[in-house]
Amino acid sequence: RNMLGAPHTPLFSRMVLLLRDFNENATRADWNPSRYAANVRAYLEFTGPKHVVYYEELKQGLDPMQKLLASMGFPPLVDFDVEAHRIKSLQWYDNKGIGRTKKPRVLTKAQRRALQSNMRNRVGKGFDLLLNHYC
Repeated sequence: RNMLGAPHTPLFSRMVLLLRDFNENATRADWNPSRYAANVRAYLEFTGPKHVVYYEELKQGLDPMQKLLASMGFPPLVDFDVEAHRIKSLQWYDNKGIGRTKKPRVLTKAQRRALQSNMRNRVGKGFDLLLNHYC
């Protein structure tokens, strides 16, 4: 869904951007670099309260989710089995979620360099801020 109304006014008062390594995304059957870059640019241009969550950090535990909830004014999670939730979520992702669309391949160094250059051009100045750690 387009995050901006006409003419380019936000539809929501807050924004959360979930980012995943674009090098990994590029191996998915439904990879759309234009959509990925547009989401990053929309986040960068958004002037309201916003928060970024990195998928790879979220897989390790719920600390990033706790930070997100805190940034939105929600109290910390209590009486919540973090490890059971993490395992169940990862299983769903691999079996029913978009993890199913991953092609069984890895990008070569040359492909990664070309993709990084392409994404840097698509995202612009925000690449270093949000995506450079994937290089």
